[in-house]
Amino acid sequence: MRLAAFRGIRPEDYRLFRFTGAQPGASIAELSPGHQSGYFDLFMGQIAAAKALADAAGKTFVVPAIDFLQGESNANDTEAAYRAALEQLHADLQTSIQAITGQTAPVHLLLYQVGHQGDFPTSGAFLAQLHASNESPFIHCVTPTYHIGRSEDGTHMTNFQYIRLGHYLGRAFDDLTQGRKPENLRAVSATVDGLTAYIR
Repeated sequence: MRLAAFRGIRPEDYRLFRFTGAQPGASIAELSPGHQSGYFDLFMGQIAAAKALADAAGKTFVVPAIDFLQGESNANDTEAAYRAALEQLHADLQTSIQAITGQTAPVHLLLYQVGHQGDFPTSGAFLAQLHASNESPFIHCVTPTYHIGRSEDGTHMTNFQYIRLGHYLGRAFDDLTQGRKPENLRAVSATVDGLTAYIR
């Protein structure tokens, strides 16, 4: 609300539909169309229902971005395999959503980069998230997660950590509304001098 006021946007002029298609522990394959889980079709059903509500109210409905918080279940994937699946899922989401809403505007994916911790010391999937974000105009890694922290299970966040993550997602969404590609915190160089590592 404060950011809307800063931008001169009156919240009463807009109606936001927020719903979750989250499926705990799902792999990217399970979230993709054609999988027996049916998760993709369930999500498209939510999009269609929201479009129907907007039509009934005489409003325009578009989906500018999706928060896509996934990757732990694909920690053993190679970078190439996960990136191909991620980019294909984005293409499928965009095509299906545009068909439902009638929008020509792209659908952006807002990701976090899963941190290297616990059972996932290294992962091609995590690198794929970063590299896809750096090279795609529609996939954005809004923040890594190592500085946000994790709950005791080493995978999920606490309620306050999710609030912090939400701030990064909100900032990225604002960047999109301003015609900017969302930035993210990432290392640009690393050097080692004896027992000291310097990361910039």
